[in-house]
Amino acid sequence: MPTLLVFLTITLFLFHVFSSLPLVLPLIFLTLALAQYTITHLYTSHLQKTTILTDIQYLTTPPPRGRKGTAIVVGGSIAGLITSAVLLNHFDRVVVLESEEIGQNGDGKEERKHVPHGRLAHVLLPLGLKVVKTLFPGLENDLLERGGIPTQLSAQYQHIYGGLIKQTPYVPDTAIILTSRPLLESTIRHQLLLSDRIEFRSGTVVTGLVVQEGDVRGVKVFDGENKAGVVEGVVVVDATGRSARGIKWLQSLSYPTPPTTSYDPHQQYTCARFKTHSDLPSLVFNVGFPGKRHETFAIFRVENNECILGSMSTGNPHPIAPRSDEAMRDWMLASDCPELNTTMFERVGERVSEWFSWKFPGSRWVRYEEVDLPGGFVAVGDAVCSFNPIYGQGMTAAAIAATTLDATLRKTTSLKSLPKTYHTLLAHRLEPIWDTNESNDIRFKAVTPSSPLDSHRVRLERSGRVFELLVYAAQEDAAASGCLLRLMSMVAGQAEMLEWRVLWAIAKVAWRRYWE
Repeated sequence: MPTLLVFLTITLFLFHVFSSLPLVLPLIFLTLALAQYTITHLYTSHLQKTTILTDIQYLTTPPPRGRKGTAIVVGGSIAGLITSAVLLNHFDRVVVLESEEIGQNGDGKEERKHVPHGRLAHVLLPLGLKVVKTLFPGLENDLLERGGIPTQLSAQYQHIYGGLIKQTPYVPDTAIILTSRPLLESTIRHQLLLSDRIEFRSGTVVTGLVVQEGDVRGVKVFDGENKAGVVEGVVVVDATGRSARGIKWLQSLSYPTPPTTSYDPHQQYTCARFKTHSDLPSLVFNVGFPGKRHETFAIFRVENNECILGSMSTGNPHPIAPRSDEAMRDWMLASDCPELNTTMFERVGERVSEWFSWKFPGSRWVRYEEVDLPGGFVAVGDAVCSFNPIYGQGMTAAAIAATTLDATLRKTTSLKSLPKTYHTLLAHRLEPIWDTNESNDIRFKAVTPSSPLDSHRVRLERSGRVFELLVYAAQEDAAASGCLLRLMSMVAGQAEMLEWRVLWAIAKVAWRRYWE
């Protein structure tokens, strides 16, 4: 309960007892104290339910109960690696089973073979970076020593909805480190393998679950020599990405198939690496108005004095993404602020890789919380929910899932109830992200919403209009800009929009647009 209001209330009651002060004054302060306590309590409960902001601090503290046995993580991607670090805090041993072989790429970096989107631009948003730095204290120094680019989002070029987001010297919790995907993944893997309680097996394919009396007891595998075997464990984590192999494992054991929510944003990517020696900003992002402009492009500085220039097209089912230098220049000219975009293209430097294109299969959310699952089985990352990559939330969503799993393991006494408790809580935390993404994507006529209900579209359209007002306010107001950047960074809840300076900036934009 707010200390100051309580103190004033007690003081006024004493004045009432020993003087002629009216009773109504202490009663008013008592009412205000109770109201503030109620609002604070409700907001804190909402924050704990819909975000991981209050859970991150416990990631490295000893859990209230240790669990004997081995935890198995199927998939050695970012999601699998982060989740493995969480499980090391709860179980005796962790085994990571990765179907791909780990090899050297052309730059001498370790990477998983046959992962095509690894060549695309990736960014670990500030919330995801905060989780990873908590789990791996030495990671930031390693990334910087290997050429990572420290960047403050509030000082970068972000042209959104036809205007430049107002830059400010500093916005809390919006720092990132720009690297290539292979460098980030290999650095996390090296940090993880510093523990002697973890085993990483590449070239090992998991073919099914071993379930006894309703609980997982391990997985069936083929190793690199195609020898069948079983790896025993008390927890199995599906981190197999969009393939979501866990669904097939469950189907083979006659478990119900979880329902899936999905829609296709018609998202295409084209990227190439450039050698740059100019004063190019660390990050350039140009997003057209949803529903009107398909063209988006981004420039990411990475290690070795290189940058990744990428074009993205949303809401167009036809393949229009550029695949040459000339086409990329034309693409940037067609987007907002063509004069600056032309300057940026000339500053990126000499192209040192081929143009690589990739089509996003579609946003998908597997609703595991709606079905019964064997005790000890959970899914993380893209195996649960895969977002439109234009928002850069994939790896951060994996960090959210890992942190949610940690919080659930701390509170759950039985592994039998783990799947339902974990997936239900994770669904509450993914829903705001999913709704925000879909509300922007469905502005394009070619994008069909995930639900045919009119009420669903109306709700998303209202949410999209509020976000649009915030974007326009951020183009002229520092408080609104800071709020937008923190929301995009996923380090703030939507309640931060209720701060009076942000509300005032939004109100001014809404008033002006109403009278235009």
